[in-house]
Amino acid sequence: MVVMLSGAVFWGMNAITTKMLFRDDGFTTTGLLAARGLWTAPFFALLAWFARPPEFARSWKTAWRQLLLLGFFYGPLACGGLILGAAYTSGAHVSLLLSLSPPATAVVGGILLRERVDRIRIFALGLGLIGASLLAFSHSSAGSSPFGDLLMLIQVTGFTGLFIITRRLGVHYNPLFLTGIYGTLGMIGITLIGIVTGGAAEIHRPFQDWSTASWFFGEIVFGLSIYGQFAQTYALRTLSAGTVSIIASYGSLFVGLVGAAIFLHESFSPTLMTAGAILALALTLAVLPARTFRASR
Repeated sequence: MVVMLSGAVFWGMNAITTKMLFRDDGFTTTGLLAARGLWTAPFFALLAWFARPPEFARSWKTAWRQLLLLGFFYGPLACGGLILGAAYTSGAHVSLLLSLSPPATAVVGGILLRERVDRIRIFALGLGLIGASLLAFSHSSAGSSPFGDLLMLIQVTGFTGLFIITRRLGVHYNPLFLTGIYGTLGMIGITLIGIVTGGAAEIHRPFQDWSTASWFFGEIVFGLSIYGQFAQTYALRTLSAGTVSIIASYGSLFVGLVGAAIFLHESFSPTLMTAGAILALALTLAVLPARTFRASR
């Protein structure tokens, strides 16, 4: 649980850092796709290589389809959707739409994995949806767009699939290896998309100055991609997909709203601040010890 909460800090800062890289450092959407994929893939590959289980040489033939699908959900859908969405909508709205992942994951997880979430987490989910609804009626000074919000729905779809398949494969592979393998596949995917769409010229941009390199590698590469994804995979070995999604989404939502105010200087209405308080309460309830939990293995 502690590992998962620490990862939520980096997820919450992801949209904020992405918008700062667009605003202050000259990245385009395709350029950031290419740069993130290219400079992150080698670290994921090293992680997968050193953490590879001996039996993987024999078992990969039965799991390769799920691993490829996992990489697709993580790279082009989750990471690609967020980068594109952050370019067209406000940081607050990005954080808002991340809150749609828990109900989607809970429903799909319940159907495919036969998982149950205890009452207190159901209540936390309900509070979170109330907070998200209030946010929908508020506004950010940076503005938002329906097109950007639609792109974020693609990101939500990616994260939902990522949680479900990781939960299923997590009982067979250790978290470091599983993180490394789907991270490598996902980053290769967004690198190719970024290069094909004209982002190759910006691959060098993370090294243009110390500030850009610090945000890009500190948050995007190591904090979000390596540690954040490991925290998620580790948590999914013992917690249900729905529970992990609740903690990740509402934790990152709250951090994202704070980050939008501090780093992006977005001003919020009283309605939005009320919603943030409700989401903080939802997060508190979501991390309380579970009383009943059952999942198929």
